Amino acid sequence: MRRFGGTMIFLLGLAVVGCNKTYDKPQSSGIDEKEMREKHGNQGGFPPSETKDQPVPVADDKVAISGENSRIEFVGTKPGGKHAGGFNKFSGTIKLDGAGKQVTDIDITIDMESLWADNNEANQRLRTPDFFDVMEHPKAMFTATKIEPSKEGDATHTITGDLTLRGTKKPITFPATIKLADDGLSLKASFKVSSSKKSVDDDVTITVHVGVSKK
Repeated sequence: MRRFGGTMIFLLGLAVVGCNKTYDKPQSSGIDEKEMREKHGNQGGFPPSETKDQPVPVADDKVAISGENSRIEFVGTKPGGKHAGGFNKFSGTIKLDGAGKQVTDIDITIDMESLWADNNEANQRLRTPDFFDVMEHPKAMFTATKIEPSKEGDATHTITGDLTLRGTKKPITFPATIKLADDGLSLKASFKVSSSKKSVDDDVTITVHVGVSKK
């Protein structure tokens, strides 16, 4: 698996798994998560609802993506356990060519304040200047610069683009599976990146899934 240096900022957030206290499963906060989602739009670190595959309709040769029809998540592992996280709010557009057969452009903006993690301590620490620095940098962005057909494993395409996090823009490249059908478009990208942090294993998985609906 190739190594994607441009995504290293994601790994900083996952360093929280090296805290002195070990968490093998999410802590119970005593709060009803369903009630919190209804009242506060799923802010405050609660994982999104379960979803099922559902392609996103294409209109005027483009697809509008958001937390309602897509997911952006990450998982980091450590000896004896793992931590999951992601972002509940983001928006973007996937554009197609005039024939509606090929993806030509992808733009995504992420609301960093919608970050969630699988325990309360992780959720709070990921927001600090040591990691994502959400107060100073409330938005993250990805803009594709090249989308090419690919036969790398199960992937149909290779996507290259610029990822901006904490005000820093860096290039990244990753494989993706893009499907276009009569009922719409779906995209899945799941890839591993390398970490230099001693508190986590070498591999951290980042997943983007366009084309889901809440169960």
